[in-house]
Amino acid sequence: PGVPSRFLTRVQQVNFLVTGIFTTICNQIIFNQGGAEQSTLLLSLPTYAGMLLVIILPESRQDLPLNVSHTSILGTSVVDVVANILCVFGLQLVGSGMYQVLYASVVAMAAIQTRAFLGKRVSLIQWMGICVMIFGLAITSLGGHQQYKKIQELQNEDTVHVFVGIGITLMGCVAYASSYVLGEYLLSTNPTLPPQRLCIQIGSIGCVLLAVYFSMHTIPKWEVLVTQNIQKKGGHFTHVATLYGCLVASSFLHNWAHFFLLRNTGAVSTGVLQSLRSIGVFVVSGVLFCDEYTAQCMTPLKTVACLLVSCGVVVYSVGSQMLPAGGVG
Repeated sequence: PGVPSRFLTRVQQVNFLVTGIFTTICNQIIFNQGGAEQSTLLLSLPTYAGMLLVIILPESRQDLPLNVSHTSILGTSVVDVVANILCVFGLQLVGSGMYQVLYASVVAMAAIQTRAFLGKRVSLIQWMGICVMIFGLAITSLGGHQQYKKIQELQNEDTVHVFVGIGITLMGCVAYASSYVLGEYLLSTNPTLPPQRLCIQIGSIGCVLLAVYFSMHTIPKWEVLVTQNIQKKGGHFTHVATLYGCLVASSFLHNWAHFFLLRNTGAVSTGVLQSLRSIGVFVVSGVLFCDEYTAQCMTPLKTVACLLVSCGVVVYSVGSQMLPAGGVG
């Protein structure tokens, strides 16, 4: 396949960023309205339904190359589903702001795994950029802790939930980094494999696994876990259903960009976009949720974090331009 234009790559990066911010915020709203009780795994469905929608793109209708390992695709799919479920649980336990702080660690984890398993070199300048981004995001975690301590908003049980959520989210980040690297490996070792085709394969396997779980748990307990939970939290079923529809459309666009970028920019550079996504989530969460959830408000520390992450992205980009062939772009 030919090398895409720089303009197309930039468009897909913006697409990835905007839809990523929208997805995180939309997930939080659905959860606040009672439409995503943790055990239902309903928030995972739009991700894989959106992947399946990629089939409408002409490039996705090509047959899988004969030399592609179906076992590798299955393994990548399972890792992706596990990562998604862990991160959805984590989001619901820690909230969208802190979740994005933790999720941005994917860039460092992807860099380490890319070096270990793909043999790609991450330059010193790129590592400096990654460290600046992580440091900036860590500042927001400190700010959130001080805010909770000051207003004494968390009871003991809530504190336990937050720490459990942090652990679950970090495990999900490790799994997502693995999924990124596995996806890059599949696409780089199979040049004739269209990224859209891999997206559909992972989406179909994810939908099958979730359908099995829904049939055994979510659907039999729908009245209690979904209907009553929405009523209990003062939500509206029509609003929740509409938001789920928006999530599917957003997932379609997001995953189209995700697999395009995995092939053309790599797992680490895709992870860097997650740090920029964090900044977007901080700002939007502060606007939408500050009145009800004080920890979501923008603070001076979060403003400093925005500047540091932006600087880190610039440093990483400069390092990418200076790196010779065979390194991480």
